[in-house]
Amino acid sequence: MHHEDSLCLQNVMTSITFCRSPCGIAVMSNDNFVVSDLERHTVGIYSSEGKLVQYLGESPKQSPRRRKESLREFHSPSYVTVDHQDRIIISDSWNHSVKVYCKTGKLLSQLDKLGDSGGEIKYPNGVATDTQGNILIADWGSHTVSLFTSNGEFQKHLVTRSDLIHHPAGIGVSGSKLAITEYSENHSSIRLYEMPTVKLQS
Repeated sequence: MHHEDSLCLQNVMTSITFCRSPCGIAVMSNDNFVVSDLERHTVGIYSSEGKLVQYLGESPKQSPRRRKESLREFHSPSYVTVDHQDRIIISDSWNHSVKVYCKTGKLLSQLDKLGDSGGEIKYPNGVATDTQGNILIADWGSHTVSLFTSNGEFQKHLVTRSDLIHHPAGIGVSGSKLAITEYSENHSSIRLYEMPTVKLQS
């Protein structure tokens, strides 16, 4: 129920009893929204009324059966974003990868390498896209924010430890600005950077 003195239109999540630890959320063009659940190791698409449309990958009934991390489709999925084509991008943190799904739920790609010599993604957190559909990943474990093409090809690190970033978490892109939150046990901050001009590799 909407009240004049409140910005809240409705408390949808109270009716979603099958979410235990909702974390990331993003809204699709049809007003459905995508929610990651850290504890259930699932990602679901819900209608604007809070009804389950579908799970991406395993359902909560399937996921607990796969006790080993390597067998779970998701392991503590955290941040979620949706691009202009309604592709769903999810940081699958404890599987050390970022997964891209089409709007119907088909897995399109999995990103787990930081280039040929850049090592592997370690505990990815924030994900975002720019106006061209390129994917930005805040990698908590490697202290980097990196740029990938819409097809999942690594391009370059936008921010590294040499830029004084430490355990980046959430990220946001607006025009020429890149906003980053960072946190660890004894450090937290919000940093704002100029987005570098990037010529994509062919």
